Amino acid sequence: MPPTNFSWFITDRIAALGLPSSRADIEFLCSIGVKQLISLTESRPSLHGCQLTPVHIPIEDMTPPTIEQVNEFLSVTELAYLKEEAVAVHCMYGLGRVGTMLACYLVKTTHCSALEAISIVRRKRPGSIETQQQEKLVQEFSASLRSRPDQTI
Repeated sequence: MPPTNFSWFITDRIAALGLPSSRADIEFLCSIGVKQLISLTESRPSLHGCQLTPVHIPIEDMTPPTIEQVNEFLSVTELAYLKEEAVAVHCMYGLGRVGTMLACYLVKTTHCSALEAISIVRRKRPGSIETQQQEKLVQEFSASLRSRPDQTI
């Protein structure tokens, strides 16, 4: 059984979910080929001895990440993509912080606008990007990329 609010955002590349709270949740991720678990919660979940590489980018609940945290997330996902490894990203419910990061991922990798990225994320993961501050961060991230045209994945 999949963890809370689990879905593939990009099939076999990036999965999104709520906090994995049991050994069964972690084992599920391993069983579908996830190699890295990116935690956006203030504290890391237990990996219960499973062979996942943990990445911790602590973000306070209901707040947006910083641009630096977005860039860290993008670096992790880019490296995983190059190694052909799947990653899973979670926050408490897999909506606010996760949705914000996924929208920034789309802005960077597909060159869509912030509004398009937010719309896509919300269509794929209803309830995502919960606050105006999170929406604003996606717009600021998009603007920062437009001012630096050398930024591509």
